[in-house]
Amino acid sequence: MLNIIKADLFRILKGKGIYIIIILLFLLSLMSAYTVSPLNVGLNVSGDTTENYGLSDEWLEKLYSVKSMSETRDILINHGRYEVDVANVVHNNNMYYFFIAVVVFVLCCDFSNGTIKNTVSTNISKKKYYFSKLLLAIGLGTIITFLNVYFAYFSNLFMNGNNFVSSLSNITLLTIRQLPLLYAIISVLITIAVIVRKTSIYNGISIPLLMLFQLILGFMNTFNLPKWIYNYEFETALGKLCLNPTNTYIMQTLSLWTIVFIITTIIGYSYFKKRDIYGGIVMKDIIIILLVIFLLITIFYLFLLKKGIKKFNKDLNQKLKDKSNTILTTNFSDRDLCHLIDSINNSLKSYNDIRIDYEKKNNNLQKMMTNISHDLRTPLTSALGYIDMTLKSDLDEKTKIKNLKIIEERLKRLSELVDSFFEFSKIISNNKFIEVSKINLVALLENSISNHYEDFSNDNRIINFETDNRKVYINSNKIMLSRIFDNLIRNAYKHSKSDLNIELKSKNKIEIIFSNDLLYSDLDIERMFEEFYTIDISRTKGNTGLGLAIVKEFTNQLNGKIYAKKKNHKLYIIISFN
Repeated sequence: MLNIIKADLFRILKGKGIYIIIILLFLLSLMSAYTVSPLNVGLNVSGDTTENYGLSDEWLEKLYSVKSMSETRDILINHGRYEVDVANVVHNNNMYYFFIAVVVFVLCCDFSNGTIKNTVSTNISKKKYYFSKLLLAIGLGTIITFLNVYFAYFSNLFMNGNNFVSSLSNITLLTIRQLPLLYAIISVLITIAVIVRKTSIYNGISIPLLMLFQLILGFMNTFNLPKWIYNYEFETALGKLCLNPTNTYIMQTLSLWTIVFIITTIIGYSYFKKRDIYGGIVMKDIIIILLVIFLLITIFYLFLLKKGIKKFNKDLNQKLKDKSNTILTTNFSDRDLCHLIDSINNSLKSYNDIRIDYEKKNNNLQKMMTNISHDLRTPLTSALGYIDMTLKSDLDEKTKIKNLKIIEERLKRLSELVDSFFEFSKIISNNKFIEVSKINLVALLENSISNHYEDFSNDNRIINFETDNRKVYINSNKIMLSRIFDNLIRNAYKHSKSDLNIELKSKNKIEIIFSNDLLYSDLDIERMFEEFYTIDISRTKGNTGLGLAIVKEFTNQLNGKIYAKKKNHKLYIIISFN
């Protein structure tokens, strides 16, 4: 095997082809250094690696406006800064076209010249022959790859200075990281050469192969196919391996392309061993090879899918454990898996909303029980105190009657509270069908205003009512609307010292606006519609905090909206119906 490699190497070095490759690499490096940018042969799908050349926005705009190469170079040298040598390593896909020539020198020439028949004999097996050619192609490919990298480094160093190079150790490490991909490509080219046997057919297939593959990828991108295809594609992978990749990505990429190398080597050797040295292409064999490749791609796809599902399951369990609101994602872009993840995210969001709503209601229930206990205990304790004082003290008849009236007031207050709590519990648990009829809102509001006219007049206050239409009809429940208006007017009477303004608008939608001077500066408008919310913490004024809660519940049941706002020391409560 070593003798075959030595003989082939002597033959290749004796010819001109390998030296032409070296000269071309050197010239390309000089062009790269002069243009201060990496050179790319064929199509580029790995993305921009220049990082805007290290230019400011101002100079970048000027760069794109100049037309001559000398002006471009002048701007980049004087105002730019980036590692051109690393960008050249990123574009090592250029080596593909030089590898094609290497395989021609190493293997195709034997088929064309007929020397393979003399080489493969009883002393030299097909196995030794095949693997000696593969090793020689890999060795020459490695040499010209590093020559390309080092030519680019020193050319940029001498022509452009330290601002445009990294370090020899860095580009060496990056190139070593790319070698499994480059070796896999050499193995693919060797396999193609073994199958087709003729240099002209080999060149006709291999030269456009990479560009054709990239065009197919571009076409497939319009169908939103899985991203893993693009992430591990030859040219993209070469670039990503140089641009701060994660350890996971490095291991996955190198593993994939090592598998490609092994599989193509097995296919190439199996075909070479099976077929006659001068046998032509057999369509059945090509179909089998294509099916094997398709099977391998499918297996790798299923492997990545399983890994993606496993990671997703781990993230899901952690999310449920932590009760977090983070969105579940996956790096594996299978369309069905993404749809499944979207559905799970939607379900989790609904679950979280229900959980948060439950916790809120539970907290509200605890507060409600505390408030109810406080509200019932206050008049009851007061009444019991007066009863005890009346029974145990030697009081005159007048004082006893006075105490009994106080006790009566406290018990009436207690009865009112019990009735309010009972009424509110019925309202929030009401699942009955709401009867609706055609109602004139203007007439209904005027009726509610008249019910409270005397109370406001006794305090030298008035209720101002404005409407843009004397007849505003709505299909709703009259009793519930009357209760809404009564509670809002009563609330304004109790919690303000000013006049009450009511405005009815009916142009695009029905809006009823209640406004009065703000009595409490610390009023929380976000909580004022909650059950038992009141500014009077001790509830000494007889407020249960249920009036506005009932208003909101009735409004919601009638498919309306209600909210409050503070502006210029005034409180506005707005109810709207479509």
